[in-house]
Amino acid sequence: YLGRKLVEMGDRLFDRIPLGRGIYKAIKQFLNTVAGDSEKSFRRVVLVEFPSPGTYVLGFVTGVASGEVQAKTEEQVLNVFVPTTPNPTTGFFFMMPERKLTPLSMPVEDAFKLLISGGVVVKESLDKTPPQP
Repeated sequence: YLGRKLVEMGDRLFDRIPLGRGIYKAIKQFLNTVAGDSEKSFRRVVLVEFPSPGTYVLGFVTGVASGEVQAKTEEQVLNVFVPTTPNPTTGFFFMMPERKLTPLSMPVEDAFKLLISGGVVVKESLDKTPPQP
């Protein structure tokens, strides 16, 4: 009960601050999404070549770009969130052609563990090298 009242007070306070209101609502929505079911928010794990050729980071497909973005690019563009380590609530948002992403079979939960630990925590399933064709 007390926690809910404090959150409501915080909501009312930030609603009165013009710039703070937008930032607060965006952060709150993101945290609610991440704290909720991340399997639905972050649909699948991909490798993104970033920030330079030959360097890769983990990214999460969050959806398909739509409307004007698809029309202007004339190809399948996906929304990809690339979190920073060790705080995955911050990161980069990219709209990337699907052909430039490398899909991984890694579960979303395992990818988050790997990111938060800075690569220290690696599950056995992630440590296995897939067979070469």
